[in-house]
Amino acid sequence: LSIDGVLLLIRKVTKLLRGEPNVLDLRAPIKLFGDLHGQFYDLVNLLEHSGYPPSNKCLFLGDYVDRGMFGTETVLYLLSLKLTYPTSIWMIRGNHESRQITKNFNFRQEVLVKYGLEVYDALMLCFDALPLAATVTTKFGVFFCVHGGIGPDTMLLEDIDEIDRFHEVNYHGPIGSLLWSDPINPEEYPSMTHTELEEFFFLPNEGRGGVGWLFGVRATKTFLAKNDLISIVRGHEVQQSGIAEHCFGSDSNDFPLCITIFSAPNYCEMYGNQAAYLILTMTEMDYEVVSEVPHPYILPNYMNAIQFSVPYVAEFLARLSFQLLNKLMCDGGREQELEEDPDVEAMFENSRKLVLELAKQRSRRLELMSNPLIKKLDEETGEDELERFRLAKKLDRRNETPTPSRGGVNARRVKSSIL
Repeated sequence: LSIDGVLLLIRKVTKLLRGEPNVLDLRAPIKLFGDLHGQFYDLVNLLEHSGYPPSNKCLFLGDYVDRGMFGTETVLYLLSLKLTYPTSIWMIRGNHESRQITKNFNFRQEVLVKYGLEVYDALMLCFDALPLAATVTTKFGVFFCVHGGIGPDTMLLEDIDEIDRFHEVNYHGPIGSLLWSDPINPEEYPSMTHTELEEFFFLPNEGRGGVGWLFGVRATKTFLAKNDLISIVRGHEVQQSGIAEHCFGSDSNDFPLCITIFSAPNYCEMYGNQAAYLILTMTEMDYEVVSEVPHPYILPNYMNAIQFSVPYVAEFLARLSFQLLNKLMCDGGREQELEEDPDVEAMFENSRKLVLELAKQRSRRLELMSNPLIKKLDEETGEDELERFRLAKKLDRRNETPTPSRGGVNARRVKSSIL
């Protein structure tokens, strides 16, 4: 696509998105997809399995970009589908659809290399226009669909609909709650008793630097009851099988109060996880699990082959020139005379420094091509897929934390009385 064509597409879809409400009102049948993270070839594979619009309605829950190397292709493809079939495909905002996060990760650099700053700025304005959530109505209940989760400031759908969403994501406040929050995982809080897990509402999400909230079973039940909903469907967290049903350590729920979908298989090319999408009909809920597919290799920092090869060729030529110069001096029998010449001595020293610097550049580029986390996973987990997934999640946790943190907030709990 030309730059002009891309800009026209983005601006047309931005205008379309600005006309949609904060909370989309959708009806089954529909397919729900979680994080894609720039894995374009896996997105195409998912749609091959699920069916393309307009024959199948699709809702995407955010995080279209970053981490993967094809974020530009992923988001432009989705925008093309949205423009072509506006009543068959919907997109809501994820925490990665922001200027700060795309700058911290790789999407900004990717767009600048492929299309330039004007396209990047246009995409950020488009992300500002994405709706924040959706409801999907079936005959057995209404689902609340969001990227991250809920917080004490997003307990009513009417309040979410009143948010001014057309700006950069704030880490604090209701948009941060919707895009950054997670359901509590009892395994990560072994010191909490069963009663405590059942009773608490919210904790600051310290696993993500205090941005967003951890929400528990009482907060979830309260939110669902207040809004006449049956379950929360969200993305935001990688899952080994692509999907997880959250019971919050309780056995008293006949239907999952919260469901996580993750649609980027083998996330970051090291997790070894499956992808999944949720299938909602008017009378049933089901899901399908999909494996990864191959994709083209991209050189580090989106360099082309010539750029990447320059230090190797330059180092070879510098070494060759150095050796030829040395041989000419020796063959001429003028070693002593030339060694005493300060210009020749300086030339030799500069040549040696150049060779060493080029060797360092080559070494740095070789390091870029190897992922130390993947090497560590291979060494420590072998063929154990479950252990590999757990270790990958642990090693990658710091990358899932935004730069700022919720200043001055300790691990306090939010009591039900404020809701």
